[in-house]
Amino acid sequence: FEVVQSDEIVSYKPQANAALKKFIEADIDVMVMYSATWVWASELAFIASEIGRSVILWAPATSRGWTHVGATVVHGALA
Repeated sequence: FEVVQSDEIVSYKPQANAALKKFIEADIDVMVMYSATWVWASELAFIASEIGRSVILWAPATSRGWTHVGATVVHGALA
């Protein structure tokens, strides 16, 4: 298998658009998204909703940075 990753951390809409374009062009089978903070939940939700592929949303079980809150927000937005 081949791993395709974003060129930079996706924290703003232009970065989300660039990452989405890269993943679509690579014709990925599945996407693993790491939720680093609740602040970037909208960018993760945007990519997940537009990619048209299976998405695994991953966040560590820690309150530091509220990573699990970001994952919960993305999950709720996609439900």
